[in-house]
Amino acid sequence: MKYLSSFFLLLLCLNSCKKEEKITQNSTAKDSLNIVKDPLSANVPLTVVPLNIFADKGKTVFSQDKRTMFFFDTQSNTGEININGKTYALDLLNFTDNEYHISGKDVKITATEGDFKEKTGDCLYGKFAGVKVELNHQEVILKDISVQDCPAY
Repeated sequence: MKYLSSFFLLLLCLNSCKKEEKITQNSTAKDSLNIVKDPLSANVPLTVVPLNIFADKGKTVFSQDKRTMFFFDTQSNTGEININGKTYALDLLNFTDNEYHISGKDVKITATEGDFKEKTGDCLYGKFAGVKVELNHQEVILKDISVQDCPAY
């Protein structure tokens, strides 16, 4: 009997000390957080949204079909452009001959080969066949852009 009880005790101990089980199936449970896609990812084309801004002294306003696409206030050295519903600040404007180079964080605007008329009153008027807007290595060309540049001096 002594051997029999020892044998059962040994079986009980061995049974309770099982080795780790090997998991053969993958868990397919999803993370509880939703993945938010960047609205400006490479698959979404850039769209410049018109602004409710009008030409005034001290402002350089770029428009398409009489709608302001972006502007720069030369008195405060700030401007704005709205791309895909998000407003971006502009903080640098360079004008040379018939070109404008405007930029801000992640945004670069280039208007070249402008056709300027004589200065009328305090303002300079011109037209660009195309203006390139770049945001995070993506770009869009705005066609038939008019500029009204009215310095404050």
